[in-house]
Amino acid sequence: MDAGIPRDGATRLDLMKSEDIDWANQFQEYLEGGGHFPSWSSNDLREIVPDESLREKLVAEIHPRALDFFTEPIPTFQGWPDAPCIYILFSTPYVNAEIQALQAGWKTYKLDAGHFHMLVDAKAVADLIVEATQ
Repeated sequence: MDAGIPRDGATRLDLMKSEDIDWANQFQEYLEGGGHFPSWSSNDLREIVPDESLREKLVAEIHPRALDFFTEPIPTFQGWPDAPCIYILFSTPYVNAEIQALQAGWKTYKLDAGHFHMLVDAKAVADLIVEATQ
């Protein structure tokens, strides 16, 4: 759901580079310079998550990560995925993941929304998950 799809042994940076190499290279430089991500403030997310209470809870749970998190290989097991999968797209940064899901034969769904739409309209997201899994 509105996220990258792992490839065995690829790192998060590898996945980012396969989607937008220029942005990913700039992001890597930022991390190599000691940066951490995500480092959003409540103000940064105000338009995306309008409900102040939910936004504050989200910001409180953010754990900014350093370079080592983004360069750690993500393992998958032989034959992954071993069950039917669906992909739900909320936002344009993940269109390549949606395309990858389509190419893998997964059912895909779209909600024209923002990345944190499950916090903005939980019922619409839950309804779509129910529809997608029936």
